[in-house]
Amino acid sequence: MKINLIPAAFLFLICIIILASVPSAFAHEHRTVTIANQQVQFTVGWISEPAYVDQLNSVDFRAALAASGSPVVGLEKALQVEVSTGGKQIVLGLDPAYRRPGAYVADIIPTVPGSYAFRFFGNVNGTSVNERFVCGETTFDCVTDVAGIQFPEKIPTGRQAQLSLQDLQSQVSQLQNALKFAYFIGASGVIIGIAGLIAGITAVRRGKKTL
Repeated sequence: MKINLIPAAFLFLICIIILASVPSAFAHEHRTVTIANQQVQFTVGWISEPAYVDQLNSVDFRAALAASGSPVVGLEKALQVEVSTGGKQIVLGLDPAYRRPGAYVADIIPTVPGSYAFRFFGNVNGTSVNERFVCGETTFDCVTDVAGIQFPEKIPTGRQAQLSLQDLQSQVSQLQNALKFAYFIGASGVIIGIAGLIAGITAVRRGKKTL
């Protein structure tokens, strides 16, 4: 049987283009949530993975009916996302993803490496939603230091530069305090010396008068 390779190659090219245009959900967490008596599947992760420090990224949130796979639209009006790490939080609004019904994004630049959590909260058709997703090996990527992929020179991140500046300021402050203390000791010594000199001169004069 002779196979026409032209249509097959064309179809393969189309598949590659489609796959390249859709963000990967490999490192995402999937969870089924009941909303208004319907099972809705949440898919959560980063829009760009791996996630690196000081690189523009976005929270990637998708919602679809579990039974049919139909996208759930309009959630940007009902839900927000709280991004947290290291005891700090920020609340971001969700924006519909371009040409991806049922998909939403929230732009963010993570500035420190480590564990991040996304909490989606709000009210959808009378149903309270409060779902928290934490990065990990079985969910989605935690944020990684960008130094591992820098080449040929390692460029300090904003956080590293800030810490270096704070350390330098601390050293300058310590030096200033040391200089102030040295000036104080020196001035005290001069004052004591002058007082001693005056006392000595006074004693000599009294001694002369006594003679």
